[in-house]
Amino acid sequence: MFSYVWGLTIQMYLQSQSKNMIVTYLSLLNFGLHLFLSWLMVVKFHLGLAGVMGSTVIACWIPIFGQLAYVFFGGCPQTWTGFSSSAFTDLGAIIKLSISSGVMLCVELWYNTILVLLTGYMKNAEVALDALSIW
Repeated sequence: MFSYVWGLTIQMYLQSQSKNMIVTYLSLLNFGLHLFLSWLMVVKFHLGLAGVMGSTVIACWIPIFGQLAYVFFGGCPQTWTGFSSSAFTDLGAIIKLSISSGVMLCVELWYNTILVLLTGYMKNAEVALDALSIW
């Protein structure tokens, strides 16, 4: 899941620079590599479900490294000139948004956990929990 944060951020950056084809090419390359890695880990290494999960994790990071290499090593010469201290100005508003977003996600998770816990104490707990999972 952590890879999606990086991947979507870099992908949005490249789309804003009208560099859509590099995202397409890396996605096609990643599709082939993901199929090969899944086959290798399941059939050749006999890792089963753990091999599929491992190949998925590896395949999630491949386009990210490709997109980073494209941005850092010449793909966006007019927009990317490297890091500067001005990139770190006005971080207060972003930190406040990040903290409030994290609190909101925690409250949602706690709410669902407490709801499932309280449902377990009901008279017909299995039916109530099934109904809760549909909702």
